[in-house]
Amino acid sequence: MKNSYHAGIAKLNISIYILKLVRKNMYKLFLKHFPLNENNLIVDFGSSEQETEDSNYFIKCYPFKNKITCLSIFDNRSLRKRFPDITILSIKKDRSLKFSDNHFDILICNAVLEHFSSEKILIQNIKEMSRISKKFYITLPNCLFPIEHHTSLPLLHYLSKDFFRKIIHLLGFDFYSHKENLNFYSKRKIHKIFENNIHDKVIIKYTGILLGIFSSNIAIIKNS
Repeated sequence: MKNSYHAGIAKLNISIYILKLVRKNMYKLFLKHFPLNENNLIVDFGSSEQETEDSNYFIKCYPFKNKITCLSIFDNRSLRKRFPDITILSIKKDRSLKFSDNHFDILICNAVLEHFSSEKILIQNIKEMSRISKKFYITLPNCLFPIEHHTSLPLLHYLSKDFFRKIIHLLGFDFYSHKENLNFYSKRKIHKIFENNIHDKVIIKYTGILLGIFSSNIAIIKNS
C-alpha cells in the first residue's frame, strides 16, 4: 500500500496535532459509552500494520492490553513487538470469522469501513462484526470533512467521485483511486445502510474534530 492513510493527512504540517486530537476525542467518546472494565474481552477488527504517531490508537490508550485480540489481514510483527500482551490473529479478507456468537464483549473498528470494496461487502462485514461481539464501537472518516483523510486534498472530494478518483490517480495516489480500495460515507448514508440492511439498535454520531455535519469522523455505537 504505497500511498496509505498516513501518507495522506499525515503529510500536513499540523497533522500530528490534528490526528492526536481526533484520536483523543474518539477514545473519550468510547469511554463515555463503554466504562473501563478489566473483565471485558476486546477485539480490534482491522488493526494497522503501520507504526505511526496515530495508528492503532485504541491499543495504545486501552489499559488492559492482555484483554485485546487484534484481527488483521496484515503482518503485524511490529505491533506484537511493541505490545507483547495483546493477542494478534490473521484473518482472510471478507471471510467469516472463526468465533462463536458474542464471543467478545466489545468490538473496536477504526478507519476500516471505507476500504471495503462495495456496500454489499461492507454490510456483510458489519454483520459479522456484530455477530462475534455483544457490543461495538466503529469509527470511520466523514466524507463531508473539508480535507480528504487519505490524500490531504481539500474540497476536491466534494466533486463527483469519478472525477476525484481521476485527479488523485494523476497525483500518484493510485491505490486510493480505485473504488475497491476507498469509498466515501456520510452520517446520513450510514444511517440509511443500517436502517435498510442491519437491524442492530445503534447510536450514530459525529466524533473527532467536531464541526457539525463537517466533523472529521463518524462513530457507530452499539452498547446494549
